[in-house]
Amino acid sequence: RKELLVATRRILATDFRQGFYPHIDALFDERALIGSNYRHHNTTSNSLQSDSLRPMGYSTLADLVHHVRSQLSLSQVSR
Repeated sequence: RKELLVATRRILATDFRQGFYPHIDALFDERALIGSNYRHHNTTSNSLQSDSLRPMGYSTLADLVHHVRSQLSLSQVSR
């Protein structure tokens, strides 16, 4: 997932970010953003992965929201 988030950030820096616009509601779901498996395992290695993925995932989402903020509905902004 880390590699996907890094690649996504690079895509968001280009005009191809428009392809993410229809999927922004799905990305507001943490399970879609960083995955559900990381939250359910209590092992140290998975916990460390979750701890590093969460900030990266939300930072990537913040980049996308920054670019589409004028197109977001009130309910999307309130999340």
